[in-house]
Amino acid sequence: MKGRSPSEEELAALKQRVTELELSLRQRQPSDVIQQQRVEQYVTILATTSDGFWRVDGNGRLLDVNEAYCRMSGYSREELLRMSVPDLEAAESPDDTVRHVRKIKESGSDRFETKHRTKEGRAIDVEVSTTYLPSAQELIAFVRDISDSRRTREALEQEKLKLERLYRASSQLAACATEHDAYQLTVRAAEEILEFTLCSLDIVEGDRLVVKATSRELPPGASTESSLDEGLSGKTYRTGKTYVFGSLEEVPEALPTREEFRSGISSPIGDLGVFQVVSTQAKAFTEDDGRLLELLLRHTRETTKRIRLQQEIREQAIRDPLTSVYNRRFFNEVIQQELDRSERYAHPVAFLMIDVNRFKETNDRFGHQMGDRVLQAVAQVLRQNLRQSDTIIRYGGDEFLVILPETNGKAVVAVERIRAAVAERNVQNPLLDFPVTLAIGVAHWYPQDPRTIESVLHEADRTMYEDKRTSC
Repeated sequence: MKGRSPSEEELAALKQRVTELELSLRQRQPSDVIQQQRVEQYVTILATTSDGFWRVDGNGRLLDVNEAYCRMSGYSREELLRMSVPDLEAAESPDDTVRHVRKIKESGSDRFETKHRTKEGRAIDVEVSTTYLPSAQELIAFVRDISDSRRTREALEQEKLKLERLYRASSQLAACATEHDAYQLTVRAAEEILEFTLCSLDIVEGDRLVVKATSRELPPGASTESSLDEGLSGKTYRTGKTYVFGSLEEVPEALPTREEFRSGISSPIGDLGVFQVVSTQAKAFTEDDGRLLELLLRHTRETTKRIRLQQEIREQAIRDPLTSVYNRRFFNEVIQQELDRSERYAHPVAFLMIDVNRFKETNDRFGHQMGDRVLQAVAQVLRQNLRQSDTIIRYGGDEFLVILPETNGKAVVAVERIRAAVAERNVQNPLLDFPVTLAIGVAHWYPQDPRTIESVLHEADRTMYEDKRTSC
C-alpha cells in the first residue's frame, strides 16, 4: 500500500532535523570523530609497520596489538590479548604502570623509554609513544625496539668516558716528577680506561724486562722479570707491536704464570718496556681497547723520557764530569739537609777531607791525562768502600770531601778501610812507578754544635795537612 505524501510542514521539520544533525557532526569532528578516524587509519597502516601497536583500555588491559609487537615480544596475539601492560613491563612495578596510564589520561599523550620483558624472559629497551582517546576511554601506543640504538648510545657514552679518563691521565702524567710516580699512575689510568684488574708494567734494564708496577689485584708472583728474547713480552718489545688476544691459543709465545689467565693485551711502551693486561675471561678486550692503551702508553713514554732527560741534566749540573762523584754545587744544596737530619736523630756527622799525595809531581812527570786517571781511580776506591748513604764530593783540584752521617764518631773505621783499599790497588793495578797515597783529615759536627759548617770543614782541612806532613 502506498503511503501518503508528507505535508509541507512535515518536510520543513525533517529538513530542520537534518540541519541539526549536520551541525552536531561538524561540532564533534575536531575531537572524538577525528581521533576515531585516526585509530582506523593506524590499524590499517600498522599492519605492515615494524613498530609495535597497542590499544589499551583505561585499566591497562590490551584490547588489540599488531603482528609487529607479537614478533617483538615473542607472544602470540591471543596471549597478549589476555594480558595487561603491567604484565609486559620489566622496569616498572604494576602500581607505577597504573599511575603512568592515569598521567597519560590527564596530559593526553606522552613519550618515554622503558623496558619490556619478552616471552623468553629477555628484557628489551623500548620507546613508547602514547595518545589517549577520551571518547573511547582508550589509549593507543606505538612501541619501538630501541635496544640496538641504546647499546650504540651507551657504547658511545662509554667511549667518551674512556677518552675523558685518558685525557685526565695525560695531564696527570705531565705533572709526574719521578718514573715511579709515572708508572703507578699509568697502571691506575689503565685500570679506569679498560676496566680490568690484572696488569704489569715492565721496563728494560740491560737485557731484561723488570717489573716496575702492577695492578693491586694481581696475585703475588703473577708478573716476573723476563728476558727480551723470550715470551710474548719479549716479542712485543722486539716488534714494537700491540697484540690483542682473545685466547692463549692466539699467542703461542705467551708464557702465562697462572692457569686461569685467558685473554689480554701486550703493548710496547715505545723503546722503554712493555705493558701487559690479562683477564680470566676469554675475549675480554677489543681492538679499540688496544688502541686506547697505545694512546696511554705514548704519554707514559713521553713522560718517562722527559723525567730521564731532566734527571740527566740535573746530574750533569751536580756531578763532576771527570770522576762522576758529586761536585761542590751539590754539597751546597744538601749540607743543610744533613745537619737538620743530624739534629732530628741526635747523631753526629763526620767529614773526611782527602787529598792525593804527590799529585803535582804526577802531573809534571806523567802529564795531566795520567793525573786524571789517578783522580778517577781514587773516586772509584771511595765509591767501593763507603756506604750508599755516604756522600762523596770532588771539592776542588785533587781534593775530595766525604760526608758520613750517623757514624757515632767512628769515622776512623772508614779511614782505615779507604787506606787499605788504596794500598791493595797499588799492588793489583798500579798506575805509577810510586804508590798513590792519600792524606785524610777528620772532623765531626755534633747536634747543637755552635760552630758553623765552615769551621768544621776548616778543622778537617787542617788535620788533613797534618796527615800529609807525616805521610809524605
